[in-house]
Amino acid sequence: VIERQNLRRKHAHEMALLKESADHERRSTRSALAEENDRVLRQEISAARDGDEAKLLTLLRDEKNRHASEIEALEKRHQHERDALDARQREMEERLRQEQKLALAAAEKVKTASLMKLSAEHALSSTVQGSKTPPPQAIVKSKTLPFATGRKSDSAIQSNPSDLEKEIRELRRQVAAYKRELEDTAQQLVLAQKQASASGAEARAEVERLWKQDLRRQKALHVTEVEKLEEKTSALTAEFEERHRRIALESAETLEKQLAAAKDGDEKRLLELISEEKAQLRASIVNLKKLHDSERKEWRRLSQAKSRLVESTKFTDGAVITKLQTASKAKQMAESELAGLEERRKLHHEHEAELKRLEAE
Repeated sequence: VIERQNLRRKHAHEMALLKESADHERRSTRSALAEENDRVLRQEISAARDGDEAKLLTLLRDEKNRHASEIEALEKRHQHERDALDARQREMEERLRQEQKLALAAAEKVKTASLMKLSAEHALSSTVQGSKTPPPQAIVKSKTLPFATGRKSDSAIQSNPSDLEKEIRELRRQVAAYKRELEDTAQQLVLAQKQASASGAEARAEVERLWKQDLRRQKALHVTEVEKLEEKTSALTAEFEERHRRIALESAETLEKQLAAAKDGDEKRLLELISEEKAQLRASIVNLKKLHDSERKEWRRLSQAKSRLVESTKFTDGAVITKLQTASKAKQMAESELAGLEERRKLHHEHEAELKRLEAE
């Protein structure tokens, strides 16, 4: 979180510096353009007063070419920045895809390691809780053999043969009962393992289905976004061509009017036409700048949305991995339960050995 805040502050500082630099450049450009326009206007007025038609036409052509060059430069700059934004968007989309692949790979590794064992632990817990078999601690306490309780010592049992036979019969009865319970527990474990295997396969199939469904949804969303971008690009291209054609026609009409006014010697009309053309060019430049600013804001908004989507995906994948790690801990608990069963089996073998020793005596 702290790193993200530092990155945001750094980004805001860089944006402020870029904005300040752009404002300074814009003011300098406007000042230089205003001085150049005043100089050209004075030359045109001087040529019109002197009746120098050739010089006036040359100045008008030069001014028209200069404005056309400015418009072309603005359009090239606009196209260059649009290309840069497109490249940035593609880079962010590629980064999103790579991070999604890494997250999927990490989640798949964790799921492969723990999902099967978690399902086995859950099935085992359900089976044990649903049966009448007491907990492992209760089984161990209830099946402690009488000889091990200290009720009678070795010397007391050996001095009385009837007590020894009774002790042996009791031991045999308890060992037989314990064998039956161990067999029942083993059957329950086998059944639980089968259920766990089936549950694990179903869980893996369900996880794969959900991931594939999410990938299909993201692919459809990406295709929709690409189609929208293509439609918007086509519309902007058509609009640019129409605007360029309209500007060319208006410039040709204005030039014809200026030539006619220059031939007729109508200085006032010529100045009005020149001022009108300059106003139209300034309006066209302002409109282009507004369009450029609006599109740049839109692309910036889309880039920020992509960044938020990347962060959200990271958070979701982190939550999934945390849950799977919790499941891995539950698996360890299940393994400890299985270790308890092994301990009971060892106790059973010890009781059998004790019984054989007593029978031998």
